[in-house]
Order: sequence, then structure tokens, then C-alpha cells
Amino acid sequence: MKNFNTICLIAILFTCFAANAEEKIFLLSNKASIDVPFTVHDNRILVEAEIDGKNTLTFIFDTGGSNIITLETAQKLNLNLENWKTVSGGAGPNAVKQAETKLKRVTIGDLTMNDQVFGVLDLSHIKKAFRFKKLDGVIGYEILQKFVTRIDFEKSKITFMLAGQILNSKNASVVSFEIDHRKPIVLGAVDGVAGKFLVDTGDRSSFTLFPKFANKNKLDAPFLKEQQKITGFGVGGPIYAHVSNIKTLAVGDQTTLNNVIARLPPHEKWDIGGSIGNQILRQFTVTFDYQKKTMTLVKNKYFGESFRFVPVPNI
Repeated sequence: MKNFNTICLIAILFTCFAANAEEKIFLLSNKASIDVPFTVHDNRILVEAEIDGKNTLTFIFDTGGSNIITLETAQKLNLNLENWKTVSGGAGPNAVKQAETKLKRVTIGDLTMNDQVFGVLDLSHIKKAFRFKKLDGVIGYEILQKFVTRIDFEKSKITFMLAGQILNSKNASVVSFEIDHRKPIVLGAVDGVAGKFLVDTGDRSSFTLFPKFANKNKLDAPFLKEQQKITGFGVGGPIYAHVSNIKTLAVGDQTTLNNVIARLPPHEKWDIGGSIGNQILRQFTVTFDYQKKTMTLVKNKYFGESFRFVPVPNI
């Protein structure tokens, strides 16, 4: 399973979930919706979750990821680790070891997840590289496939809603998506070349251009003129990439962004065009409806801000 940034690329090939996991995720008190505050660190969305009613942990909320808990945290909580295996390193070049564990109860505000299987990975080098004060894991798909989810970057809150609610779509762009490896994939275009793109809230960058697509469509020339640099860290190690800009990035058929700073990693194997990260997504209030397979974008006060490459702070 691949992601295309430091952490967001960490939900690797983890598909061993309880068959009825979605039935064990619910909102308390029969509420139609709840709000959960979040903070942002290094352009990643962080939410707090309580484990078994006593331990408060910090998770990245990642549309490109599934349930993950760090090896460090799992050991501190004395969790039972099973099914060790070696898997692909995701964005990094190296293979890594992964285990599984089960958490009896995870609460995020008034949202509860019971009897959830979590992948267990060592993320200590990522935590250090990006100076996270706390980093205990990743959550994403298991919640997103259950609830309509609105991310409001202006108010720093996520709203989880039961399906079927009528949403305010004034001045909104509605983009259809498909789901591939539990990730939302939208249609768009890079400099007028149509392609499919992952939408990844775990990606700290603006846009990652994938090499197969770039080479096939002759989009890689300006990138290859630039020296590679470390643009992030994945589970398998540092992510080297060429950094340049693309003139236009279309998301769906109603939204276009100009002069987007992008990166071109040489080792990404996906056959789609690229990955849309949080430096773009934060310019909108974004609503995901995994049942209807739609993403709704409403421009916010950050729309139009300049894109920039942010080096890894601690390498």
C-alpha cells in the first residue's frame, strides 16, 4: 500500500481487518454529527484519541492511510503484537517489519471505534525528522468509509456526519472519486494532461508527480534539470525527489490551481498521475463522502496562497 509523503505513506499493505469493522465504529448519544478539533504540524492534521478510556494518543488523520499505531506506543501500552512480517517500505526504498494488534476501544471526541485491528510500525525516525512532540499513529479509511467527513482548515475542526444529510454546497466544486487500495482517486490534469490523482491529507507537500505518468507525457524535463533532494521520510527511509513547478493543476473539472510547486520521486511505482497533498487541500473546506464517492471543495481564506517547498527540518 503506497502513500506519497513522509507519514502519509505509512499505511502499507495492511488489509487484515475485522470483517465487520465498520459496524463497530459509531457516534455516541445518537448524534447526527460531531465536531473534533485538530492541530496542524508540518502540514499534517493531528487529532487526539483516547485508548481504552485512559491513554490519550496523537494520530495523523490521513485519507491515504489505515489504522496504524507506532511500535514505540504499542510497547508502552504493553499491547500484544502478532503476525510479524516484512513488507514494502512505501515511499521509502527499504523494506520494513510490521505487526498487528487489536485495540478494544478508541474514542475521538464522541466517535468510538471498538475492536479495531491496527498495524504496528516503527515511525521513530519520522517523528524525529519532523520534530513531532507526539506521534502515536495514523487513522483514516476505517472512519472515512463510515461517515461523511468535513475538514475545515479555517476553524481547525473535522465534522463527522451520518450519511444522508443534506450538505450546503453553495460555491462548491463537487469532484467524483474512485477508491483504490482504500484511497480516494480523482480525475484532473497537469498542464493540460489528463490523469488520475490520489487525494492524501497525510501528504505534507502540495503535489507529487509520479514518474511513469511524467515520463509518458513528457512532463519530467524541468524536474530532471534540478538536483534531487530529500523531500520527506517514508517508513522505508528518506524520499529523494526532483523539485520544480507545474503551471496548472486541475482537480476535477471546476477547480484549477496555478504555479504549483511539485516533486518528482524516481522510485514511485503507481500507474496514476500523482498525489494531491495538504498544501493544496488546506486552501479549501473539504468534504469526503465515501458512500457517494464525492469530494466537495469550497474555497477558504487560504485559497490563492503561494506554494513553496518546505525542507525536512531535522536531517
